Amino acid sequence: MEKKVTHINPRLSSEVVGIFLLAVGSVSVLSLLDFNTGWVGVYISKVLQYTFGLGAIIIPLLMMIIGGFYIKKDHGIVYSIRFWGLALLYISLLALIHHFMIAENKEILPESLVHGGGLVGGMLIFGLRSFLGFYGTLIVLLASCLC
Repeated sequence: MEKKVTHINPRLSSEVVGIFLLAVGSVSVLSLLDFNTGWVGVYISKVLQYTFGLGAIIIPLLMMIIGGFYIKKDHGIVYSIRFWGLALLYISLLALIHHFMIAENKEILPESLVHGGGLVGGMLIFGLRSFLGFYGTLIVLLASCLC
């Protein structure tokens, strides 16, 4: 018996990924803006806020933009060095927000994550402050924003 192999059209696959990212991004934006998106939306909102703090809204907006690119392109997209540079800038800015908004020794407390740079910013600040102190951390973060 010969097995029949079916190949998925790359264009269709790319569109499905794009529509999925647009849908999840849209629900996430609405949930962060306190629209009624059910318990799933509440969960998504809490995860985004605790993970990215004040910068949480950027992630679903980015998902929607990437989803649009997947729909527009005939095949998947390639993440350029510029994309990864912007990702580094985003993480550095989350850490800078956390650096100025959250007091030392409270970097990763759950109640401080939402009001700063989230767990991403808090963990980075916690590590940097442990090794470099307040001003050394500030210098490293500012330098990473310039890269």
